[in-house]
Amino acid sequence: MAKVAAKREEEEMVRREHEAEARRLIEKKDREDFQKELNDTWNAKFESVCGAICGGKNVGSHDEELAKLKKQVELLQIKQLQKGNAAGASSSRSVPGDDTLLARLMQEQEIMKKKMESAFNTCKRMEGLEKELRVLKQSHEKAVLEAETWKKEALKSGNKRSQIATSPSSQLKMPLVTPRHSPGRMDNIQHVHNLEVEALQKLRLQEMNWRREAEQENARLKEQLAKQEAERRSTPRSTFRERLDDAEAVGGTVKSTKVKKKSGSVDEVTQENDREVFIREAKKELRDKKKDEVTELCVKEGVEYSTLSESISDIIAKWVERAFGKKPAVQEISEDVATGMEKEDTHVGRDSTDS
Repeated sequence: MAKVAAKREEEEMVRREHEAEARRLIEKKDREDFQKELNDTWNAKFESVCGAICGGKNVGSHDEELAKLKKQVELLQIKQLQKGNAAGASSSRSVPGDDTLLARLMQEQEIMKKKMESAFNTCKRMEGLEKELRVLKQSHEKAVLEAETWKKEALKSGNKRSQIATSPSSQLKMPLVTPRHSPGRMDNIQHVHNLEVEALQKLRLQEMNWRREAEQENARLKEQLAKQEAERRSTPRSTFRERLDDAEAVGGTVKSTKVKKKSGSVDEVTQENDREVFIREAKKELRDKKKDEVTELCVKEGVEYSTLSESISDIIAKWVERAFGKKPAVQEISEDVATGMEKEDTHVGRDSTDS
C-alpha cells in the first residue's frame, strides 16, 4: 500500500511539473504576443503622427501661398480704386473685365479659406495625436517597467518553479494569505485520513466485541456458579460428609473428642466397625474423583502424589487417622484400597445396609 501511494504521489508530482512548465510557456507566449501587439499599435500610431507632421510642412507652404494671394488681392483692389477715380467714363467700360477678375479672386480666396480651415483642423488633430502619443509612450514605459519587475520577482531564488512571487507596492499593505495546497495533495491527504478513520473504526469494533464477549463469559460463569451453589445447598449431605467436613474444619479437636467419647462408651469391635464404614464411605466418595482433584487433595492433606490408587489410599489413611486415631489397622486399609476399587463397588449396597 505504501509503495502504491509513493508511486501515485511521484506520478502526481511529475504531472504537476509538466502542467507548471506548460503554464509557464503559455504565459511567456502571451506576454510576447501582448508586447508585439503593443509595439505594432504604437508603430502604427507613430507613423500616422509622423505623416501628420510631414503634412504640416505642406500646410506652411499653403499659408505662404495664401499670404501672397492676399497681397495680390489688396494690390488689385488699390489699382481698381485708382482707376475709378481717374476716369469715370472709361471705368464704366472696364467694369466687366474687373468683375470677372474679382470673381476669380473671390473664388480663389474661398478656396484658400477652405484650405486654411482644413490646415487648422489638421493642426488640431496633430496636437491631439501628439497628446495621445505621449500617453501611449508613458503607458508603454509603465508596462515595460512592470514587466521587468515581474520578471525579477519570478527569477528570485526563493520562489518555487510553479509560482511567481509578486511583492506589493510600498503604498499598499496586502494581508498575508496562507498558501493553498494543490488538488493532488489534498486528495492524498483525504485518502490517508479516510484510511485512519477506517482503522480506528475497526479497532473500536474489535474492542467492543471483546468487551461484549468478556461480559457474556463473566455472566455465564456467574450463572454457572450460582447453579452449582444452589445444587450444593439443595442436595442433602450424608453423615459421612458431615463428619468429613467437621474433621477437615476442626482437625485434632474432633479426633480427641470422638476418641474420648468412643473409648469411654464403645468397645473395640464397635469402633472397628465404624472404622470400616468410614473407609467404605471414603472410598465411595473418592471413587469418581479425577486426577486433578486427587492432586489438590494430596496438596491439602500433605500427601505426596505417586499414583492414583496409592494417593487415594494415603488420603483415606489420613482421614481415618484424624477421625479415629492412629492404629495398625490403617495399614491394612491402605493395602486394601491399593488392590483395586472395582471390588468395593459390588459390596457398597450390602455394607450400607449392615451399617
